[in-house]
Amino acid sequence: MSGHPPLFFIALASSWKIFGRSLLTSHVFTLIFGAQGLTFLFKLTKKIFGCKEAATASLLLLSNQLFFAQVGITYISIPLTCLAILTVYTYLNNRNWLFVASATAMLLVKETSIIILLAIIMYDFINSMLDKKKLFLALKRTLFLSLPVIPLVLWYLYHWRMSGWLVNTKLIVNKTRFLGLFLDNSIRYLFFDSSFENVNKVNWIIFLAISMFIFIQIAKRKSLRSEMLFLTIIFLNIGFFSYTDDLPRYFLVMYPFFFVLGARAFVFLSEKSQHKKILLPLMVTAVIFLSVMNYSGHRSTDGWRLESNMEYLDFVKVSQLACQFLEDNYPGHKIIAIFPMDYALRTPWFGYVKKPLCIIPLDEFGLHEDLLIVRTYQSNDLFSRKYFHINPNDLEQIEEFSVKGKKVIIYRKKKHTLTL
Repeated sequence: MSGHPPLFFIALASSWKIFGRSLLTSHVFTLIFGAQGLTFLFKLTKKIFGCKEAATASLLLLSNQLFFAQVGITYISIPLTCLAILTVYTYLNNRNWLFVASATAMLLVKETSIIILLAIIMYDFINSMLDKKKLFLALKRTLFLSLPVIPLVLWYLYHWRMSGWLVNTKLIVNKTRFLGLFLDNSIRYLFFDSSFENVNKVNWIIFLAISMFIFIQIAKRKSLRSEMLFLTIIFLNIGFFSYTDDLPRYFLVMYPFFFVLGARAFVFLSEKSQHKKILLPLMVTAVIFLSVMNYSGHRSTDGWRLESNMEYLDFVKVSQLACQFLEDNYPGHKIIAIFPMDYALRTPWFGYVKKPLCIIPLDEFGLHEDLLIVRTYQSNDLFSRKYFHINPNDLEQIEEFSVKGKKVIIYRKKKHTLTL
């Protein structure tokens, strides 16, 4: 009851009920949403701009390191992205009730997607005013587009009744650094990221192409009405997650629309060139090549950062090695571990162990003599004294596992350790 709205979890649980609770079912579930998202993106882009743009946008999204990584993870990001694309597609095709259905589903998967709906409402209202429609009709249309908010409000009221609280007050965490984070995120997610998060080292090509396209259109006094919805979605998302929280996977929902603009710019620029037959394939190939080259790395950082490309598989591998070692050599020992290793060691369903190992709470460190401690470097490094209240001098290292910079170290508690 303390997490996101329930639709994603209901859908995933339903797939388990029908096809069996397995990792295969879970991954196929995500892959279906990923494939549908690409399909809707193709149709959306073709509707607005044409076939060349549609094919280009789909290829850019498919090869994007963040999209490709998240497709392999059973979580909200890919279903949410698919529903966001479908919502924009149904809106631009004037499929009003399908729009209401898809937008409602989108909000009930993740409440922060209200930013997508807000961008659509703003875009629609401004266009109504530009087309000199009556204010009453524009407001009536706005109310209709806002209908998907009602089920979300009802969900939160139900949540309030069941849990006693309405929203997580810790959600707003960056309000004092909004401007700095907005600029940082604009650079990282749209141009180039040299930080530990490593979200993108490729988008500078797309960003420059979009900038050139917009500059040329403005210089020629051409309308950008078709592009404004996508620009609005992008910058509202960057602004929102600068004010709240800015994990890499949160920004995936805006990438399809960034790639639509990129595809539009690529095709426009290539058609203006003397080498138009080769320029578009060359630009697309360059982006795909650089994206794929950035799938791997040697980062030793938090697990949520590793989700920005395929490096999370390295963490899976090193965790498998550590779990197999513990299961083979210390099956009856009490173990202290933190997320996600505690789940891996006590939940055979995840595939790391065949039988649950004995995981105990951190505060029981001083109550046991024969005790193992698992330090997972990809868990925000919670091994510090601040969290574990354990003196490193009270531990002896018995094994270390490492895969491309990702580490798991296993310690044994020394017998002379005093009770805390």
